[in-house]
Amino acid sequence: MSEQILLQILEELKSINQRVGNLEQNQLKLETKIETEVTEKIRGLYDFREVVNDNFTKTNNNLEALADRIDDLKEEVLLNRRETIEKLDSLDSSIMYLATKLTQHDMQLFDLKRRAK
Repeated sequence: MSEQILLQILEELKSINQRVGNLEQNQLKLETKIETEVTEKIRGLYDFREVVNDNFTKTNNNLEALADRIDDLKEEVLLNRRETIEKLDSLDSSIMYLATKLTQHDMQLFDLKRRAK
């Protein structure tokens, strides 16, 4: 082979080596970019998961507090109901007593009017 052909082959190989080097550099840049983006997205997902978990915990705690408050209010309503029933029973007794007394007084008044005639 002639020296000129060998020089052309050598130049072609240098060009190919340079292009391969460029491709390797670009590939490394692309890999780094992809790793960075994926890492950021994964970090974002974990951060979002933490926010969701925190919100779930707060919501669950609020729900438990509301359930406790509802239980307290149920007990309070039952107690108030019992007290109201007792007071109504007492008022019934008082009304019955007053009605009896009124009837007795009416009878006495009627008797007095009859005797006065």
